[in-house]
Amino acid sequence: MQRARFAPEQWARRTSKERSLCLLEGLRYARSMGEGGYFTCIVASRSRTLYVGMTSDLRKRVFEHKDGAFEGFSSRYNCNRLMWFEIYDEPLKAINREKQLKGWRREKRLL
Repeated sequence: MQRARFAPEQWARRTSKERSLCLLEGLRYARSMGEGGYFTCIVASRSRTLYVGMTSDLRKRVFEHKDGAFEGFSSRYNCNRLMWFEIYDEPLKAINREKQLKGWRREKRLL
């Protein structure tokens, strides 16, 4: 399992574009190492609303969030910034992790 983790003070100093590039670079690294194919992710809005989801194509899903391609929670609250992801080799593990994260309080998701 690969995690995108950064010290909060380092993360806060980065621009939105730098954050996206760091997360996508982490994704490229994980793919090159042959890890996983299913992702659990947290996407946030500028107003700090959090969306937790699971996908098999993280890059595509992030761009769908940015374009507002689908109506629903993420487009209504403009959740379009990838903040965190984990990679899994089985879809059931990613789904279970998504359910676990959705059960957590907001404060715990932000840690």
